[in-house]
Amino acid sequence: MVNSPSTVGRGWGGPRRCAIRKQWQAELTDKFNLPAVVIDRKVWNQRRKAGSANPFDGDEIVIVSYGFAARMKEDLGAMPFDLVVMDEAHKLRNAYQRSRKAGQAVRWAFEPRPKILLTATPLQNSLLELYGLGWLIDEHIFGDKNTFQSRYCNMGGDIVALRNRLSQFWLREALEQKLGTSAVARTPAQAVAEAMTRRGLSADDKVE
Repeated sequence: MVNSPSTVGRGWGGPRRCAIRKQWQAELTDKFNLPAVVIDRKVWNQRRKAGSANPFDGDEIVIVSYGFAARMKEDLGAMPFDLVVMDEAHKLRNAYQRSRKAGQAVRWAFEPRPKILLTATPLQNSLLELYGLGWLIDEHIFGDKNTFQSRYCNMGGDIVALRNRLSQFWLREALEQKLGTSAVARTPAQAVAEAMTRRGLSADDKVE
């Protein structure tokens, strides 16, 4: 299961609409020989008309936007996905706030499922953004918000302890590592495959 924004990115001449869901589909199919399908409202309706009780239920890897996932949370929540990939995950960094209804719905839909979050900007303005990303994975990773703020954000916060806690579930690669001798830009799908390899997982493993 892959979650991503509908569009993302900027080009030289200004905003550039980049259909990253289609990019995911192409990469999974072409580079990994894995069947994948982008499901939006149109595809959903087509599958329902064809008799599918839950159009997310199939043999392919399912790719949806965050917006559609939020609207279809009940149907997605009923699916026993082995792994949920959340691309551009920083766009959900404030989902822990109750006012963020769409983000809350996405988290609810995939709450019991193993997840990999992908982001180039995990921290932009506040350490609470790290809390928010951890909350997407498991609400118990950092405890509640007040505990996180007291332990890590307030005056005298224990940044060393925060780094140690993050190291248990955060795989970080510095820019200079990316631009080494094998300076070929990796795709999101390749990044997921590499992360699984580093953790000793294979495509056939059940992620716990």
